Amino acid sequence: MRHLFFMKSIVLGIFLLIQLAQAKNDSQAWKSPVASSCYLEEFRPEDFPWKEDKCLNYEEVFKNHQYIETSVSKQTKVLTVKTYKQGQVVETKTYLIQDNLKLKPL
Repeated sequence: MRHLFFMKSIVLGIFLLIQLAQAKNDSQAWKSPVASSCYLEEFRPEDFPWKEDKCLNYEEVFKNHQYIETSVSKQTKVLTVKTYKQGQVVETKTYLIQDNLKLKPL
C-alpha cells in the first residue's frame, strides 16, 4: 500500500514538473479565473469557474464543521480541493485547469 502511494506521489510530482515547465513560458499571460484561495460549502467540478460571491470566509464555513478549501497555483494551473470535517483534511483532489476552463482530474 505504501509503495502504491509512493509511486502515485512520484507520478504526480513528475506531471506537475512537466506542467510547470510548459507553463513557464506563458504563466505571465495566464490569469486564474477564480480567487487563488476560496472556502466553499460544496464543490462540483462542473461549477468551475465559480463567481467570487460563492467564496465564503473561514468563520462562515468553520462553524459547519465541514467545508471545502480550494487553492489555485498560477504557475502550474492546478486547482487543489481539500475537504475538511471537524477541522481535519479527509480528502484532497487536484485538477488541471485546461485552456477551455474545464477541470481535468490528476
